[in-house]
Amino acid sequence: MQQTARFTEKLDYNYRYMKLPNGEADVFIYNFVREEKNEESIEYIYEFNEFRTSEITEEQIKENPLDYLKYSNKELSQEEKIVKLENRVQELENQIEKITKQ
Repeated sequence: MQQTARFTEKLDYNYRYMKLPNGEADVFIYNFVREEKNEESIEYIYEFNEFRTSEITEEQIKENPLDYLKYSNKELSQEEKIVKLENRVQELENQIEKITKQ
């Protein structure tokens, strides 16, 4: 499901492939759209997609991540949505920690 994501730093990657212990992977695709400046900061706007897969390899994603920007493989269960949200929160917390250490 394609969405919009905002970051305070420009990303130096256009995908994340996170392998899970059960053999599946959470995949995050990012496509830079624009930069928005306001009085206090700059935000980098990305088209964003995330999905879970057991069939698509990181090598396939790496070849052309933008091919998967609109990819959707199924409707997630409530439990899967919660796990994805928890993973995303952890990723954001890691980014915040990295920023605050600078």
